[in-house]
Amino acid sequence: MNTTPSNPALIPKDETLPVHYVISGKAYSEQYDELEFEGDPFLSQDLIERSKELGTFGVVQKLQKDVENVWRCTKDIRLKK
Repeated sequence: MNTTPSNPALIPKDETLPVHYVISGKAYSEQYDELEFEGDPFLSQDLIERSKELGTFGVVQKLQKDVENVWRCTKDIRLKK
């Protein structure tokens, strides 16, 4: 997976900081997606609700610290041919 992170210095302090990424692979078309994090005060309630309906496929996901104190989340994707 190729990722295209945002440059935080270029984003105003009153906006959310999503992770944008490109998914590509043999026999699959290039796909663009993003990841937002639960608890971000700049997310709209509409986006949060739509994401909840999609579960782990939704744009908004919850971050959790693992046993090594690293923040992680899971977001599933569907590859398209």
